[in-house]
Amino acid sequence: MNTHILFCLVLVVAAAESAKLPEKQCKPGDVKMEDCNRCFCAAGLWACTRIGCLQDVQQPAVANKIKKRNVVTPKDANEPCKDGDITSFDNNCNMCTCSNGLWACTLKFCL
Repeated sequence: MNTHILFCLVLVVAAAESAKLPEKQCKPGDVKMEDCNRCFCAAGLWACTRIGCLQDVQQPAVANKIKKRNVVTPKDANEPCKDGDITSFDNNCNMCTCSNGLWACTLKFCL
């Protein structure tokens, strides 16, 4: 009986945590943090990573401030970019950030 109550409590807490969604509307180029996940604005909607966060690790207050970044659409991965530029591909599943004039991209499997 106690096991069932504990299981239900864990299930409710997990459901509540997964229900937290970032704000829907944003301006292209905006970047923010949601817990330990990075969100960037793509087509007016927030797109966030889904990394499991350690609850006892506090993120710096500065990380939650929205920063303006230049969202670009490169024609070619070899096209030069400016540091801090961001873009996405695979229907916003993967994100690229420009560092030292080169694109660095996530390579997640996307459906």
